[in-house]
Amino acid sequence: MSWEDLLAEFRALGGIADNLSLREGPRGRGLFPIDPARPVRLHVPGNLLIPVTALELRDGQLVVAAGGMMPNGTMPGGDRIGERERAFLAAYQRHFGWGSDARDALMRDQAEWARLPAAVQEKMLAAGVPEERFLPPSEQLCLSLFLKTRIIHHKGTRVVMPVMEMVNHAEGEGRYQLTDEVFLIEKTFPDEVLVSYGNADPWGCATEFGFAERTISGLSLACAVSLGNVRISIGRDLNDFNRNGTPIPRATYGDGVISIPFLVLGNRDDPMAPANHFQALIAGRGVANGDRIFNFVHRYNRDHYFELLRRLDGAPGHVAAMLRAATLYQLEAISAHY
Repeated sequence: MSWEDLLAEFRALGGIADNLSLREGPRGRGLFPIDPARPVRLHVPGNLLIPVTALELRDGQLVVAAGGMMPNGTMPGGDRIGERERAFLAAYQRHFGWGSDARDALMRDQAEWARLPAAVQEKMLAAGVPEERFLPPSEQLCLSLFLKTRIIHHKGTRVVMPVMEMVNHAEGEGRYQLTDEVFLIEKTFPDEVLVSYGNADPWGCATEFGFAERTISGLSLACAVSLGNVRISIGRDLNDFNRNGTPIPRATYGDGVISIPFLVLGNRDDPMAPANHFQALIAGRGVANGDRIFNFVHRYNRDHYFELLRRLDGAPGHVAAMLRAATLYQLEAISAHY
């Protein structure tokens, strides 16, 4: 199936794909405008947002399972996935997704993650990276990683988004727009078509998606600080992360613990904001000395990343090189405060 054939069937099934070409760029394979002076339009219709639970591997190919269904109430014509949609997804995955070179590339990458020095793995596990990131490659593990980087949560369901998942990430770009479909805001792109995945900082980009990216903000690792009879618990839950301005978490209090879902340590656009927001946040819970606590958390993070760099020194392979770059970017991001 050619790119032109794919888009023709995509449009026949209700999708919109205008002014788009597929080629290799600095971020790998991605989408580019045919004419940079014209707006790009890309919409994935609801009938092609197939739930992950409706997929299976069959003879090495990713397809819709025989009994695969759409979530109740999401399709006006019923919940059964149509034969034409099934055929489209199978062809898409065979020629442009899992069955092209994605599986083999993931197997190679995962082998490198598994071969990282034990001291590196130990430090990353202590920072909350899941153990599966370092397991030897298997088809099921690599399929899980493949889907994790190509899905979106739509109306409470994890769904694949064919064609749209080819759009690469860049800090500061717009986000996916969600209604009954998934679409990009119509606009011109001078070069590659890009979108923000919303993973907030270099550490998140590296551990979730496997690439190093400079970002505006740097967030804290999950950690806990005890102060008298009060405990402050800081997480890395980005579900409530506000990308339209300086992110300010909403703290909760219970059983002597102030829980903060995430904490911004550095912001290149507003370096004074992280410490000021943290101090105001815990002062509202009756805790003084916010500057000292913020500096302690900052030092904890710096120490972690400097030690990780020491352990990565000399480690071979492109995954280790990516992690070194991401760690330096993270240190740069969290240092943007005063």
